[in-house]
Amino acid sequence: MMVVLRTLALLMAMASLGGCVAPFPPELQAENADRVEEVLADAYEEVGQAYNGEVAVSEMALAGLANLASVEPSLALEQSGDTVTMSLGTESVYRFDKPAGESAHEWAEAVSAALIAVHGRSERLRQIEPRRLYDSYMNGLTSALGGDSQYFPSEEFYAYLYASIDGLVDLTYMPVAEGLRLVSLDRDSHLDAVGLKTNDVITHIDGKATAGRSRFEVYSLLRGPVDTKIVFNVLRDGKALPSTIVVQRWLVEPRNFTFRRTRGVAVYDLPVLNEFAAFALAKSLAVETKRTDARSQLPHGILLDLRGEPPVASNVVRTPSVALGPNRRDWSSLGSYIHAGFMAGPGGSPEAARGLVTAFMSDGVVVLQRGRQSGADTVIEAGGIDPSDQLPLVVVVDSFTIGGAEIAAAALQDSGRALVIGAGTAGSGTIRRNVSLNNLGIVNLPWAFAHAPSGYGIEGRGVTPQICTSLPGGTLQGLLNTLRRGEGLIPDAQLTRVMEPDDTVAIAEQRALCPPAPDSGDLAYELGMALLKEPELYARLINQARRS
Repeated sequence: MMVVLRTLALLMAMASLGGCVAPFPPELQAENADRVEEVLADAYEEVGQAYNGEVAVSEMALAGLANLASVEPSLALEQSGDTVTMSLGTESVYRFDKPAGESAHEWAEAVSAALIAVHGRSERLRQIEPRRLYDSYMNGLTSALGGDSQYFPSEEFYAYLYASIDGLVDLTYMPVAEGLRLVSLDRDSHLDAVGLKTNDVITHIDGKATAGRSRFEVYSLLRGPVDTKIVFNVLRDGKALPSTIVVQRWLVEPRNFTFRRTRGVAVYDLPVLNEFAAFALAKSLAVETKRTDARSQLPHGILLDLRGEPPVASNVVRTPSVALGPNRRDWSSLGSYIHAGFMAGPGGSPEAARGLVTAFMSDGVVVLQRGRQSGADTVIEAGGIDPSDQLPLVVVVDSFTIGGAEIAAAALQDSGRALVIGAGTAGSGTIRRNVSLNNLGIVNLPWAFAHAPSGYGIEGRGVTPQICTSLPGGTLQGLLNTLRRGEGLIPDAQLTRVMEPDDTVAIAEQRALCPPAPDSGDLAYELGMALLKEPELYARLINQARRS
């Protein structure tokens, strides 16, 4: 709900800016120089005030100009001392002196004049819609912030948000010469039911060729009102199917958790964390701990499975599963790929982590948020009614546990509420923020860093579990025997060791305590299940962890 309210507030703010009489964005004409300058100055200031790193106005300004070559290939930008020269082909068309300082307004004035001059000399630029020119400039500006910041034109941002009420065809594909090769189908089997198969190639959607289309163009073709029909032309094994395949768009629900009772343990599997999933999990937990029917007794304990999903190849595209949230440091930190949802990840936001932690403890610190900018430093605490009945809790993590899931694991471990078992986590502790650029679009950028309640930073370091299963030679029986002897817990001083984010030696030492690795053999899961089946051993270990 918090995400939805923030999103609505952002949309209202963006819409209010678009209500002026003069066309927006202003065309690159001399009579609009003041308005162009205002748009640019606002962008420099908004981004600079939100970015959690150091970036000069001059860097953003010049990176934006240089990126115009993406829409006008003959354009070149050359810097010589304090002079900037812009050329079209071999012809120099505009030259200006760099402002002496880093004033947003002085750079905006210089760049505004340059944009208008080059626009007037380029036939290609004059044929492009003004908004697309600004989008190209803002894309370049954002590139000055580093590889994990991204600019989204307003139409893409709106389309993504409207996906929560629109229908969609949810699939995963790889662009190929003929069109879109299906890597996997939807998890609810809609596409399987109409006869589509993995490795099929969709060549046309409603008669429009798919080859060479951008991810957003494909997304736009797949999106539409719920229950409306969409027609695919398909190649299978290199041959066109004799007839088209008709698919009905459906409402793609946010990824949630799965629950099962097995071996007397309540198991919650949460590979994707968002605020909706955290709320639903808490509601389910309240039901499970209050059941009094004769067939169902209280579980021995709860196993919270936060092992994440592995990344896919860099050239694979997924249409969104509509998990709203501001955190993009998701799969990209494990191996980048294009995700048409582009605003949320399986790790989730600090607010999603708070919702999850509150399901198991009614108070206490969830995360310390620290950043360079004013307002970034804050403490997020649990708050609410703990529905878990303080049942024994084991949290399972691995190298694909990421973002908000790492925050939750750290909070539950630091508080002594849970035993955390598995491998070192991903180390994705960057908290991100969406910044609206004067109704043009959205920049998603690093805003702050997440620190565990004990003070250590998660970025780069990750969360080290109390019980490590990723060291060589570990077996279920061997680990159980070690724990029964009162050994095998990593001391608290090592779990909570604080280090600088650029101290690569210290980080490497920390990671070596419990190497990041996927729990592919389910060793961590099975160990957690075994501990919950031995209440006395669990109680001794959790007390030992709290005293260490």
